Amino acid sequence: MRSKDLLKPWKVSKILDANSLIYRPILDGHRYITEQELSKALKITKRTLIEYRMNGKLPYYKIGGKILYKEQDIIEILERNKVLAFE
Repeated sequence: MRSKDLLKPWKVSKILDANSLIYRPILDGHRYITEQELSKALKITKRTLIEYRMNGKLPYYKIGGKILYKEQDIIEILERNKVLAFE
């Protein structure tokens, strides 16, 4: 992932919380988000998400024809790919 494609992890959660009226499946205390929600939060196209998924950059869950991403997995990926500013 390119660093300009990434948002701070807290922003992803904040954006998703702002859309709290949208139903998101909760299982075992984890929140799952759709492709549409993730592309909006990261400001990338759905096609880019598909590429990241197919290249093994993003873990995902497929239930029937529905693709879901675990929010915590996305936050961890963002943290691992964080590029610190020069001082």
